Amino acid sequence: MLILKFVICLSSAFMILFGFPHYMSAQGTEITESEITIKQMRLPVLPSKSDTSKHSTIEDEVAIVIANVVEELKVYDVIVGINLTSISKDQAFQKNGKISDSLVVNLEEITDDREAIVLTVLNFSQNGIPPAEDEKTGDEPFFERAGSCLIEFSTLFHIFKRSADESQQGYPNNIQTQLSVQLDFIDIESRQSLDSFVIDFIHTGGSRAKSRTKILEQFKNTMRLELKKVYRLSSDLVSADNGKLVLSLGTNTGIYKGMLFELVEPDRIKTLTDKEIFVPGGRAGFVAVTDPLKETCHSKILRQWRPLSPGSWAVEYPESIRALQLFYVPPSTNTFTSFGFLFHGGPIQTYDWGGGMQIIRVIDSFEEKVYGLGLSGFGIWRFLNSSRLRLGGKFGLDLDIPFKKDDEGQTVNTLLFSAHLGITTEVLLSARSDIIITAGYRIARKSSKWSYSEDDDTNPAVWYNGSPEVDNSGFLLSVGYKFFLF
Repeated sequence: MLILKFVICLSSAFMILFGFPHYMSAQGTEITESEITIKQMRLPVLPSKSDTSKHSTIEDEVAIVIANVVEELKVYDVIVGINLTSISKDQAFQKNGKISDSLVVNLEEITDDREAIVLTVLNFSQNGIPPAEDEKTGDEPFFERAGSCLIEFSTLFHIFKRSADESQQGYPNNIQTQLSVQLDFIDIESRQSLDSFVIDFIHTGGSRAKSRTKILEQFKNTMRLELKKVYRLSSDLVSADNGKLVLSLGTNTGIYKGMLFELVEPDRIKTLTDKEIFVPGGRAGFVAVTDPLKETCHSKILRQWRPLSPGSWAVEYPESIRALQLFYVPPSTNTFTSFGFLFHGGPIQTYDWGGGMQIIRVIDSFEEKVYGLGLSGFGIWRFLNSSRLRLGGKFGLDLDIPFKKDDEGQTVNTLLFSAHLGITTEVLLSARSDIIITAGYRIARKSSKWSYSEDDDTNPAVWYNGSPEVDNSGFLLSVGYKFFLF
């Protein structure tokens, strides 16, 4: 029995030691002096629902991801392809025993594109590995010293049996997917490599299909950042202090005041409990140019949600940033409340504008609750615009339409115009969201003229004891949640 116990402990320990969990990673390595010369490539095969005989290989999927990112970045004179010599015959798309001639491209025949991104090398594998929960049962190690087992025999027997059963199935729900890609940027006219780099990915978890999808998503995010750096105006950070950045951009590159850049943090290795954990890089914030008239470009951070580590850089962001805000006006005076949404046209800029719709409730002069719909428009001037907190003055106009029944049971409505002025505070909650609090005062034009429409005619409401009056003026407090669209 002691021998059996020792064998089980030893087997479980080996299982844990060699089944250590892996983390999702993406490492990029530039190849500065590439000798690769590519004369011919094939275009990626698009999946076809109408013809089930056509299918995409992993090479096609990777190339399609790159092509989609190129299109997303509006780089119209770059073609994406797969190097023929790097793809084996059983991997390449074949038709009647050979690659379809329509998919093969000779670079010397291309005239509309100036550059090609060619998938030169691709290695892809998927294997089931023991899940992390099988590697340990707590904070204590399996052995305190050689020959001393700390876990009860029954527990070890359960783990051993379970691991043996799953290992026979190949761990189908804990697949480790590895992807290694080498890309070459080819000048079409000379057919010489301009630059090359290798990116490696590892993702562990889920089924084969889910793990494959996850690693392709990570690959797409990495390619989006890498290609932005290649095809858009970008710069390393010279210095960063108190929300102000200096970029190594000159005045001859079309830089202007107010130009928007996104901050990007590189991949890094973090040490946690004596273990190195890969932390993928990504977007860290946005900055606006404040002084483009010097050899180095001075900028101000408008929004930042993660720290900038050494090697961070900034890249031009020509797209527009918009935002949607959900807001709630509580009944602070017990007479008016509303709930709705607003669209922001310049959510991180000094001057912001937008409009929206709301559902309202107001108490009329008869002390009755009246509900309705409304439209609103606003403008914001932010006099304090830091990376995590913004303050600004807000001016807004509202048109609300309350509905109620008159004394003859007819549904009638009236128009309620108002304007409000206040101070709005925006606190960064996450990369794409803010909490907004606005306090101020609303001035309204009281309304007591109710009417309804019938057969294209407008008829006055019927009241036996006078017309009720609605008014939404008074102190204003609004709480909101803003979601950024970028």
